[in-house]
Amino acid sequence: MGVTPGALRQSITRLRRSLGEHSIRTTATGYQLVASVDAALVEVDYSRVGGDPDAIAALLDRWDGPSIAEFSRESWAAGSAGRLDDLRATIVEAHAEALINAERFDEAVGSLEAHVVEHPFRDHPRGLLAAPAPSPLPSLESGWVSQLLQE
Repeated sequence: MGVTPGALRQSITRLRRSLGEHSIRTTATGYQLVASVDAALVEVDYSRVGGDPDAIAALLDRWDGPSIAEFSRESWAAGSAGRLDDLRATIVEAHAEALINAERFDEAVGSLEAHVVEHPFRDHPRGLLAAPAPSPLPSLESGWVSQLLQE
C-alpha cells in the first residue's frame, strides 16, 4: 500500500479517536472495522416503524442511490445488491400504503408513479394504485394510472 507501519498506526489511532475505541480491532492479520452497515440498520429500523408514513419516509431518506453501486460490476455483489434493491422497493411500497392509510393520496400516487416506472414488474404497487380509495383521487383523473395498469 505504500504506507509505513508508523503512519498506519497513527491513522488507526486517529480513527479510533473519531469512531470510538472499540470500533477498530487489532487482529492477527491487521485491523478490523467493527461497524453496522447502513442497510442492516435500515432493516432493523424498518421492522420497528409500523405504519407511520413519516417514519418510513425518514428510512427512505437514509437510502442514497443504488445498493452497493461501487461494486455493481463485481459478480460477488449481485445477490446482495438485488436483495437490498428489493428491500428498498418493499419500503417504498410500504410508505405508499401508509400514505394511503393516512389519506395522503396525492403523496402516495406521486410516490407510486415513479416507483411503477422504475419497477414495472412488481405487482404490489400496481395493486395499491388500482385499489378503491375512500375518497376520489384527483391525480388519477389524468389517466396515467389506467395506462400503467393496462401495460
